[in-house]
Amino acid sequence: MLSRGLKVAGTGVSDTHTRSLVSGWRTFIRVGVDAPADLDPVAMSDALNAGRAFVTNGPFVRIRAYRVDASGAQVSGAADTGETLGPSADDVGVSVEVQVPEYLDVTRVELYQHRPEDDASCPLDLAGPNATTTRVACDGEMNVNWPPSSIAARQDVALTAGDLEMVASVDGVDYRRYRVAVTFRLPAPAGDNWLVAMVYGSKSLFPLLYLPGSGAAKPVLPFAFTNPIFIDADGGGFDHPPFQPLPARPGPRTPRAPRPPPGSVREAVNRWGEWVTAQ
Repeated sequence: MLSRGLKVAGTGVSDTHTRSLVSGWRTFIRVGVDAPADLDPVAMSDALNAGRAFVTNGPFVRIRAYRVDASGAQVSGAADTGETLGPSADDVGVSVEVQVPEYLDVTRVELYQHRPEDDASCPLDLAGPNATTTRVACDGEMNVNWPPSSIAARQDVALTAGDLEMVASVDGVDYRRYRVAVTFRLPAPAGDNWLVAMVYGSKSLFPLLYLPGSGAAKPVLPFAFTNPIFIDADGGGFDHPPFQPLPARPGPRTPRAPRPPPGSVREAVNRWGEWVTAQ
């Protein structure tokens, strides 16, 4: 979707069905305030729709992109998630800051962009050479590939005692967290592109989070991903995505005659099932 210019915010929710799980996927939105009393619901909605957010089950992540000169010095302002980095022939510097509580870790940071390997056109020939090197999905079919060629850059992370910092001390108990910044340098893209970070850890989230019915047998590991930063290569904003935008759909569908509200929960569920089947 990003490579076709479709700016859709990525979100994550816990979808909890049992009282035993008190943690899960969360979407953090950058709204500029921390106090709940200062939160404006409209501003929060606008920020999420603009992509100023990341999704996590533990790690707290912030990504910034900026232009760097030949020496690696930053020579432009920084763009955050949902924002666009301005055009330049300079390379792109990327900083990914990760915070995790003392009982978790972070072991790897990966960056993703549109890659030449993703330029396969639809329909995708499953017997062709590109089938194993692309993440492109066609005609609504899921592509389960996650080839190494799709990773723009990666760094392994080993936390040290120097990365540990005090957060608070309450009733004699010290609460600490790890904070680490990982930096990258990417070549300036020839065309408009996008940038997403993914963060991985190795310590189990059990008993805060686990697969229902599995206990500690199938641990859930720390993971987070950011919404994209867009990169402008030609001065027009993110207006020339790597793929041409999808053609407009034909004229609007003929509206159905209005139906009376469902008379019961069962009828509402049945109507929803009919709608899903018809799609």
